[in-house]
Amino acid sequence: MTIIRQNMRRLLLLAAFGALACIHAAAQSPAIILDPPVVAPVNQLNLTDIYVNTFATSQWLFTIGMRTADGSTVQARMDLRIQAALASGERYDNAVQITTRDPHFSIPGSRSVTNIDLGRTIPVETAVIDAEARRTFERVALPTGRLPAGTYTFFVQVVPVSGGNPAVTSFTFTITNPSSLTLLFPPTGDESVGPTPLFQWLYDGPRSRLSVFERVAGTQSLEEAASGVPMIREEVTGGNFLYPAGGSRPLLAGHTYVWYVEGLSDAAGGTAVAFRSELRTFTVTKAGMNSLAELLDQLEQALGQKHANLFASIRSSLLQPNGDFRINGAAANLGEVQAIVDQIRKNPDGVVSVTLE
Repeated sequence: MTIIRQNMRRLLLLAAFGALACIHAAAQSPAIILDPPVVAPVNQLNLTDIYVNTFATSQWLFTIGMRTADGSTVQARMDLRIQAALASGERYDNAVQITTRDPHFSIPGSRSVTNIDLGRTIPVETAVIDAEARRTFERVALPTGRLPAGTYTFFVQVVPVSGGNPAVTSFTFTITNPSSLTLLFPPTGDESVGPTPLFQWLYDGPRSRLSVFERVAGTQSLEEAASGVPMIREEVTGGNFLYPAGGSRPLLAGHTYVWYVEGLSDAAGGTAVAFRSELRTFTVTKAGMNSLAELLDQLEQALGQKHANLFASIRSSLLQPNGDFRINGAAANLGEVQAIVDQIRKNPDGVVSVTLE
């Protein structure tokens, strides 16, 4: 019995020593440090961007830099979870979940991992997609492939395969899917546009591109006219552009022009997606620089952005000047009105209010 007890004590001691050794080994696993992620500046996402290992994607979306605290090599596992909070109100905390699988990946002191690596150079399990989220995504994305508007937050966790504390980071994409583009001025077929028109449009995206073409004799359609060399092709932030710009050719009196605007939207991979508005035409008036339409453009420019809504209302209502000018109740000629516009240009802050009656 004494011999048996001694052997049992030895076994217990050996078991305890083994447990301590395991704890010590786990404690010695090198810590993983994640650098701040680098993400693509996008306002559109496709299904292929989040269904990792379900559809192939070649579009770069994010890069995560990682390193070990002591510079040693460690085998690591990554868990990625996508939370979707849609503009329509739906919320999916576990919309997509992705985990790397054996043999996972190594961090030889330091390395970077991108979304393109997952499922290619780094093996992953098939993405687990929330059933309700899948139905919503695919219903909205079916016509275009684009995900619904909202915020998509990526939660990333990297942990040594041998055990240890996880390193975590997160980043968010705000998806707007801009798609509304309406041309305001000049209106279709306008024949009283001055040689320096203020082009105006409405677009719910951050950037757009204006193109203007001359409709030369012999062109059979607007599409044909718009396929030539543009008078100007200018990328714009905002919804207006005063022609001309540096290097652009002047618009000639009596000539007809075709114009359109492209809405620009940033997509994964650093690409820009463009969709075009309708084509519109206008003709530059033969009345010269001081035409009525030109005066309206000059007045809008002189008053500045503070009164932009008033002029947008004038043009959206297709209102046109009738040539009847009055100053303090008395009739005025074109030159007198031009002088007032010049005064406003020099001192726009002197204008207290502007109203349309």
